[in-house]
Amino acid sequence: MKNHSRLVAVGLVLLSLALWEAICRLGQVNPKLLPAPSVIFRAGIEDWPAASLATQVTLIEVLAGTSLAIICGVVISFLLWSAKTFGKAVMPLLVISQTIPIVAIAPLLIIWFGFGATSKILLVALFGIFPIIVAFSKGLTAPSRDQIDVARSLGASPAWIFSHLRMPAALGDFMTGLRIAVTYGPATAATAEFVGAENGLGIYLLTAQGSFRTELVFFGAGILTLMTLAAYLLVELAELVLIPWKKAK
Repeated sequence: MKNHSRLVAVGLVLLSLALWEAICRLGQVNPKLLPAPSVIFRAGIEDWPAASLATQVTLIEVLAGTSLAIICGVVISFLLWSAKTFGKAVMPLLVISQTIPIVAIAPLLIIWFGFGATSKILLVALFGIFPIIVAFSKGLTAPSRDQIDVARSLGASPAWIFSHLRMPAALGDFMTGLRIAVTYGPATAATAEFVGAENGLGIYLLTAQGSFRTELVFFGAGILTLMTLAAYLLVELAELVLIPWKKAK
């Protein structure tokens, strides 16, 4: 059923591209307003050296920021779970941090850490950490009191309960949170690059916009979309490998 849904989704995307191409070719649409997919692809191939370099810069920022979000998110989740008072005090601050717009935080990080990759990595981590913390913390508390009591009555140690009850439950929720977090990464990095950067897809889009190269704007946006989709599918693949019992459900 899941594979069938994906095939339908791919079919709809291809159909939409075909209709888009037909409308642009038959409807005499101004290519400066809406270029055809074939025009976008051809322009992107011609400009690939610049687009490739920008993609590499943004990809490094996304990978580093997401890795930092995972490390910090897991550590903070353990602290929230082990110290309930600490968790109750910190969680509202985490919620508040997610209400601050990217365009308000990005200039500050650029002032503090410069126009290089560091400020973009920190911003990606900041906006990716929240879903990881929420999901992983929830998973750590997922085993019921009855399950824990039964395990203890059978002689299970705290370490066994943690590794065989809490961690399997937490791992599933962690993957759910990570799936959400990785979808934030490319757009967050590109938005930070809009504010100030030396290179990256955000700068690539601004340059294309400034030179009225609409086809390159679409091409850059397409790369960001594919990067987000690839990250989502990669997490889904990791979930199948690390949590095979979830697939059986």
